[in-house]
Amino acid sequence: MSDLHPSSESVDALVAAFERELAAAVVASTTPSRSATATSDARTASSRRWMQLIGGAPLEQKKDIGQYANALKVAVEARWKAYEEAAQRRRAGRRRRRDASRTPCRGSATAIR
Repeated sequence: MSDLHPSSESVDALVAAFERELAAAVVASTTPSRSATATSDARTASSRRWMQLIGGAPLEQKKDIGQYANALKVAVEARWKAYEEAAQRRRAGRRRRRDASRTPCRGSATAIR
């Protein structure tokens, strides 16, 4: 899919694929995985490749290519940030549940309070 030419359909297809791969990473693991990071890197690489096309593109296409590349970059970054924030909330929730399930030992400082 990374061989797609810059267009709004390509941006939509790459973002949809990225969302599917992030959803699969959430199901597989609660921490940002290597595959999710690789997925993010692949999508930003597509954006960078599109930016490199600008140099050899006809004048009338340069603006469009830049806009599509930027749209892809912004969409991927927003979804990656949301993924990382959700993973951080899941980890914090697990820590709270784990800490709440621990019973203090007799005579410990937490049991005296």
